[in-house]
Amino acid sequence: MSRLFNQLAGFPRIPAGREREFLRATPRLLWRASLVILHWTMLLTVGFAAFVAMVMIGPAHVADAYPLDDEAAAERPTR
Repeated sequence: MSRLFNQLAGFPRIPAGREREFLRATPRLLWRASLVILHWTMLLTVGFAAFVAMVMIGPAHVADAYPLDDEAAAERPTR
């Protein structure tokens, strides 16, 4: 298997170009990309939870705003 990576006869050795810089910077780029993705995921999750809470609360902000039949019957005098 190591024979596959041997230098071929008649071909000059060329110094490394910008690919070395890119390969050295790749872990930092992946780390930054993962942090950006994590940040946006957290923002969207919190925003969605806030929207759900706002819809569930509704405009009235009270649990039972309608009169109950038991209360109406208790207020009328019985004869």
